[in-house]
Amino acid sequence: MAGSRVLRRGGDRGGAQRHGWRSGFGGRSIDANALNIRALNLKAALLRHAGRSKEALAVLATAHRRTDPLDVRSMAERWLAAKTAENAKVLGSTMNAHPHTASETAAEYLSSGLWKDGSDVLLQAVAAAPDKTKIHAMVYYYLGYFAAKMGREPQSAEYYRLAMKMPAEYVFPFQPEAIDVLRHAMAANSGDARAPYYLGNLLFDWQPDEAVKLWEASASIDPSFPIVRRNLAVAYSHRPAGNSLEKAIASLEKAVSLQPKYPIHFAELDQLYEAAGIAPEKRLALLESNHDIVVRRDDAVNREVGLKVAVGKYDDAIKLMTGRRFAVWEGGNLNVADYWVDAHLMRGGERLAAKQFRQALADYQAAAKIPDNLPSERLTGGGRNAEIAYRLGVAQAALAIRSRPGSPGRRPAEPWRKRRECRAGAAPAGCRPKASRITTRRWRFRSSGRTKRPKRFSETWWTPPTRRFSKIR
Repeated sequence: MAGSRVLRRGGDRGGAQRHGWRSGFGGRSIDANALNIRALNLKAALLRHAGRSKEALAVLATAHRRTDPLDVRSMAERWLAAKTAENAKVLGSTMNAHPHTASETAAEYLSSGLWKDGSDVLLQAVAAAPDKTKIHAMVYYYLGYFAAKMGREPQSAEYYRLAMKMPAEYVFPFQPEAIDVLRHAMAANSGDARAPYYLGNLLFDWQPDEAVKLWEASASIDPSFPIVRRNLAVAYSHRPAGNSLEKAIASLEKAVSLQPKYPIHFAELDQLYEAAGIAPEKRLALLESNHDIVVRRDDAVNREVGLKVAVGKYDDAIKLMTGRRFAVWEGGNLNVADYWVDAHLMRGGERLAAKQFRQALADYQAAAKIPDNLPSERLTGGGRNAEIAYRLGVAQAALAIRSRPGSPGRRPAEPWRKRRECRAGAAPAGCRPKASRITTRRWRFRSSGRTKRPKRFSETWWTPPTRRFSKIR
């Protein structure tokens, strides 16, 4: 298949067909893998260019039935071969609903040298777009590159101009073919800040130093672009030595000062602040002053809740966690369940110290049960059940002591008050003098009506076991 692509890209369409689908490169590809969807699409394209559209549609029908019925390149080939309104509608709606399929289809046409076909397919996607201001930027970059390859330089410049005006959100080129496309756009328009940004996104995993250079170039062209500042902060923070942390913080501080603001930028800046040892009060002040932005993303709210617990704003932290369902995603690290336990335990400690025992007990009971809206591996306590049980016991003991007559905060019963007054030496009405132990025993003996003196303790001593169990022997 690659050999057929080389012949076609070199302009030898006849050679690509002669080395075609019986004994040539394409035929060998299909013989090795009859389900190779790219080889089948390339065969259909060559048949279409040879004027054999019916055979091309038959190949596409086989590919649709036996391989991938959702392949967008096959959809594009069916539209190019038949040009029906139904095929045009399906192709345009699919590319606009899934913009990366348009980039992938354009990359396949580019690698095959089918520049006009790729341009026609992308223009169909542009025509079917419901909002012409929100077309995927890579669609226009590929259109500009195709136009340049076909010698249409003014049209290419116009496409590149449109590409740099499209929204930058969710534009992550990943095809190797996009490298040449974006470098050509940078050479054609030195004032384009988006092309080096997109190319840096593509190269960062394997060429991080080159990506940093591209992002720095993008930031110098457009200083008001916050996303590239954030990307530079991520790149700086991964460097092992030097003042990388300070550079990362400065870059992300610049990002959060620009418009539009993104909640993830605040969450990542707080992570850098934490690594640098910045005071929690300063970190929390930044998040609170941008709370309307922070609440749009769960991990940013998670950072704000943790800081509120750290500085003692337990009521605000609990309010933020109450009723909001925090999402769970792969790689996400949310500690809201731990913060729930911490906030209630620490607020309960304050209430216990203030002798608000019932409120403290309620806090400890709330800490023992994590709400369903907070992601947690456990439903109770988050691994701190022993600590919670101890604090519950302390609060319940304090409540039990307080409920006794004579305890602090409770009015003592009347007999206890009289007894304290008698011990203090006062002689109110109904208070008799304290009698000795012997007098008390004599009074109890006489009032019982008995005639014999009660035996002393030594006289009631129990008999030895040998006498008690002699009958058993």
